[in-house]
Amino acid sequence: MGGNNIFVVDPWELKFVECFMDQKVNRQGNKYYLCYPCDTPVAICKWSEKLGICEIHDRDLNGQLDAAREVLATKNLKLVRSAVALTVQGELVEQVELTPPPHEVLEDREEFVRIIAKFLYRNEIHLVTELLDPVLIVCKEGVLSTNLQRDLKEKFQNEQIQVLELMSELDLITVFPKIEDSIAKRFVKFLPHQ
Repeated sequence: MGGNNIFVVDPWELKFVECFMDQKVNRQGNKYYLCYPCDTPVAICKWSEKLGICEIHDRDLNGQLDAAREVLATKNLKLVRSAVALTVQGELVEQVELTPPPHEVLEDREEFVRIIAKFLYRNEIHLVTELLDPVLIVCKEGVLSTNLQRDLKEKFQNEQIQVLELMSELDLITVFPKIEDSIAKRFVKFLPHQ
């Protein structure tokens, strides 16, 4: 467990992700938290000469997860299906390869996809790649997170642990307009200069 001790839980699937807290936003008497995963968010992709790199959606991942776990284990890395995304735990010592993403993703941005690992699955080349965009998690305190926080504090004998809950899509639709200005201010530095 890292030193930051903030865990975000998916209350529907009971999956966790350890996070850094970026901001706490108070709106109309409610507290919302903007967090990032501590571990590296990744995607599993297929590669072909014709299409380049194509991300495989989570619902379509089957045996690729086990194959990815095996190749990452050889690099002392661990693939985790966390509360919000696939993440890789461990130290990424070297960049395996930098490859331009698919043309439609690139548009005007001069970016490259960081390939963490390559593997074969059913005679097709697959890649574990770092996500291009940051994964921002909007969360809140809740009944489940309060109970889990108490249990984790007892288990780890650590009073600094904080547990927050992911928000449902419906909650996000309601809350997002209230916190949009905070998010916009936070990410304005990522926007291209006009």
